[in-house]
Amino acid sequence: TIMGSMYVSFCWSYMPALGLAVSSTSSVVFHSSFVLAALSYERGLVTDPGGIPENWRKGEDGRPIFEAEGGRIFTYERKKKTGELRFCSKENKFKPDRA
Repeated sequence: TIMGSMYVSFCWSYMPALGLAVSSTSSVVFHSSFVLAALSYERGLVTDPGGIPENWRKGEDGRPIFEAEGGRIFTYERKKKTGELRFCSKENKFKPDRA
């Protein structure tokens, strides 16, 4: 991958060619940046992206359940042709607006 190629190039080519020690400023900056980038990548892979809340299911009146519970009424993205709320047929829930 790109990260591995960058690491190998820096540690096995760039540092020895310039005679840089592991404790040099450029080495410390590179390794710190590399560790932070690797941790950010790992967090992005293992963090659950979430889902549509349960109270966004279709109620008996055809509206989201949270409206019947006295919840806040949000501005909705509507379908272009019918004007209805967007609906996910896979989860059987209304689709919330994008963040």
